[in-house]
Amino acid sequence: RAYPGRRVKIMANDRLDLRDAYGVGIGQWDEFIVRYAYTTFADRQSASKGLARLIDDAHNQGLIYMSDADARPAGAAHPLANLWDNGSDPIAELRHVMKVRRLVLQKLSAGDLLPGRPLADFEIVLVPIYLYHRYQVAATAKQIGGFDYRYFTSAGQDHTVEPVAVERQQQALDELLKTLHPDELVIRQRLLRLLVPKPFSSLDDRERFEGQTAMIFDPSLAAQVAAELTLSQILQPQRAARLAAYPQTSWGLRHVLDRTVSFVWKQPVAKDERAREVQRIVQRVLVQQLITLAGDSTTSESVRTTATAVLRDIAAERSQEAAPRSDHSLAVLDTIRRFLNRPHTPAQPRSQRSGN
Repeated sequence: RAYPGRRVKIMANDRLDLRDAYGVGIGQWDEFIVRYAYTTFADRQSASKGLARLIDDAHNQGLIYMSDADARPAGAAHPLANLWDNGSDPIAELRHVMKVRRLVLQKLSAGDLLPGRPLADFEIVLVPIYLYHRYQVAATAKQIGGFDYRYFTSAGQDHTVEPVAVERQQQALDELLKTLHPDELVIRQRLLRLLVPKPFSSLDDRERFEGQTAMIFDPSLAAQVAAELTLSQILQPQRAARLAAYPQTSWGLRHVLDRTVSFVWKQPVAKDERAREVQRIVQRVLVQQLITLAGDSTTSESVRTTATAVLRDIAAERSQEAAPRSDHSLAVLDTIRRFLNRPHTPAQPRSQRSGN
């Protein structure tokens, strides 16, 4: 951080007490960086030992260095390297974020618009709240197939690459699946009545859904986007490959996929028609995500085989439904069969691929 007009010189063991122009204190990581950059020592040997001691102190305080490369990729493995998440525990924070989201959606009204703004702008207010959990979903998903690792020099502390505990991975998956429940995805009629078409003079805004219902708000697309948000994280190809390559006792890729399919397909059918439609949307999204995973040539053969087996299981269950089957079940069955019956393309050996 920059502190205009302020020169910093810190002697070893001096206490650091900086305040910015707003009186807000700096964080632990900020303090460590300033200490490391500006602490002065008597000689080179003292500096080498002193800087090493600062790093050890930082590690002992639980300060872990992770770069953007550890946090930005969708398939990143470290359970704590995230962007724009909150809280010290991603799973607990997702639970909290969903509670906040639920409360705000209950209280949201046209009165939350600035005076004089067109009612059409209500969608711009709603969408960020409806997707309020998106960053915390990404953070929580990193517990699944996640690995704890640190950056040390060869002379540093011993630390091995360790998978996230199975119990924690299970908790993360359970919290993620809860975000797919119709109670979370159905937009109440009270809010739908406020989502009027935007005037011709209104500019396009990224905080709008581009639906398939012309100028009328598309609640089905909103549910689809939210479902894709969660399921694309659970079934992320690199995450799935780690689960397949490093199976743990009673936990691996098949366990994750079976648990997800069970939640999505075996919940009691909702009584409300809009909730039933959301259930169908989530089921279709799951099938499409499984097809994407099963057909992804960039992931491992084990992942593709497992995802294909799960698709066959879903198709078999739909085939065994008592007649007459619903249009939804028939459509899902047709979709899976088209994928399973696709022309076979032999995989190219990795040693023959470009760049290897």
